[in-house]
Amino acid sequence: MKYSITTTTEKTQALFNDDRYRIIVEQGGTSAGKTIAILMVLLDYALTHDGKIVSIVSDTFPNLRKGAMRDFLDICRETNVLEVGVWNKSESTLTLPNGTLIEFFSTDMLGALGARRDVLYVNEANRISWDTFSQLEVRTREKIILDFNPVNEFWVHKELLK
Repeated sequence: MKYSITTTTEKTQALFNDDRYRIIVEQGGTSAGKTIAILMVLLDYALTHDGKIVSIVSDTFPNLRKGAMRDFLDICRETNVLEVGVWNKSESTLTLPNGTLIEFFSTDMLGALGARRDVLYVNEANRISWDTFSQLEVRTREKIILDFNPVNEFWVHKELLK
């Protein structure tokens, strides 16, 4: 199996399941496994919670498609989720039999920020502005996960990790 549970996955799952945390920040170097771990946790959530909306976003669609979306689809293929869910390539959404929707969009898409969701994952959060994050955050009901490579300080350090 190409994907397996790692200590990063277990840590992310524990934080995600802990009601004390609404926003989870995952920072780590390139190839640290954080994106894969987060995607596995989100897929587990989507499969076990009916009628939810999970948004996976990045700054531009090319970055999203080459990164988190590619990894997510690989995980879904390996776990046979694509055989039970409906992947809409033109909308970049996966609808599961339990009615949960996983959507991919970039923050540079017109009108993308207005939709409400249950869970938000911002891949490479250092690529979006604080104002953009704030708009996404107020439209998210349950959990938010942010990841980034710690190249330099930005709004996560100044606003969230004070």
